[in-house]
Amino acid sequence: MSALHAALGRFLSEPRAPRVLVLPAPVVTLERSLLAAFEAPRVAVSAPAGLRLGGGAVPLAGDRGSLQRAPRGFRTVLAEGAPDHRAAVFFARPFDPEDPRNHCTDSALRVEAVPWALGHEPPHRLPRWQYQRAGAHASLSLALAEGEAPDPGALHQALGALLHALETSPRAVAPRSPTILRQRDLSIEDWNTYLLNIHNTLKNKHYQKIVAARVRALELDHAPEPEAVFLRAGALHPGAAALLWGLDGGALVGATPETLVRVERDGALVTHALAGTRRDAGEDPEGALRASPKDLAEHRAVVEGIAGSLEGLCDEVYVEPSPGVRRAGELLHLETPVRGRLRAAMDPLEAVTALHPTPAVGALPREGAAAWLRRHEPAARGLYAGPVGWVELPREGEGAALEARVALRCALLRGARAYLYAGAGVMPTSRSEDEYAETDAKLRPMLRALGVEG
Repeated sequence: MSALHAALGRFLSEPRAPRVLVLPAPVVTLERSLLAAFEAPRVAVSAPAGLRLGGGAVPLAGDRGSLQRAPRGFRTVLAEGAPDHRAAVFFARPFDPEDPRNHCTDSALRVEAVPWALGHEPPHRLPRWQYQRAGAHASLSLALAEGEAPDPGALHQALGALLHALETSPRAVAPRSPTILRQRDLSIEDWNTYLLNIHNTLKNKHYQKIVAARVRALELDHAPEPEAVFLRAGALHPGAAALLWGLDGGALVGATPETLVRVERDGALVTHALAGTRRDAGEDPEGALRASPKDLAEHRAVVEGIAGSLEGLCDEVYVEPSPGVRRAGELLHLETPVRGRLRAAMDPLEAVTALHPTPAVGALPREGAAAWLRRHEPAARGLYAGPVGWVELPREGEGAALEARVALRCALLRGARAYLYAGAGVMPTSRSEDEYAETDAKLRPMLRALGVEG
């Protein structure tokens, strides 16, 4: 440990330019890494390919607006024995940044007034400390902005505490399952009214598809620990990406099956269309999904929408000729990978802006979809169905890798209250009761992650 403190000392003695120190760290479990003393606000993305976890926040230019390009100008210093990792800026963008209901602070338990309170929450963060694990390698990084002169003693103390927690795991995350005291939900009658509005809109032929969302609000007998819900959500769905985005007085937590886009340092891009859903129950549910005209039409519309969005970013776009079936817990989804390569002048964050919202969570065509939902959907989506992920701080002369997920199968936690979201794609042939049942099935994963449904 003395060598790491020596590396930190040399790093702090350098000129006050934007810089990142990457230190070697032990490879530990997700649970143990969560127990490390990362200060608030905490952020984490845990996927089969690896883990990124951070705490605290380094001031960045334009903190109140969405980043348009990956931040550059940070010098990365690799300590002896450190893997070739990069620190990352995390982001969580609202589904519709123009929806004024995102700023709601209502304390009543109502599905029409979800207390997202995003007015003072920056949509991106560069954590002060980050833990990154990929395969057999792990790192701990420290980021400093230009002109920062933090107390060296405090940073040495923080480094010691983080390493001690990573190496010793002083306690376990042992959540106590809560009990539901009260709940509010969109009734089937109100759902039918909303879907009738959607069907009337679809009849005018401007939209081929509109995704309808609903909220279930729960009041629990005690406040669930966001880290415990994050752990349980990831354990219940090991093929998904578990998400944790700390908020002032709360957190967004979930485990999403959907990747919005992934970009490698060389510009290689991959995304996928994930639309068309059926419960994994009954006789041959996979065959029924593949043969469903409604699900195939919905899926085809999403594929075409994603491919069209990429045409302005990539020289070539390759779409798999036919969809596969992806299992996500008790649900089956049609899935088609889409690949391309960013043009040389393009930044990976431009792919996020170009693709969001895909027709899998918004509408087709995309134009005007957010505004329509803003006027007609019963509740604001806040961060639900928005892009959540990270973009690397690239070294000089290299591209920035990026991974953006779509915040699905998630909940907003505010003390002893939880607001769970689910959506369903509505086509002209959709039946209201089927879509309501689909959203019920999509709510169950987060109920189980909370520990209120077995």
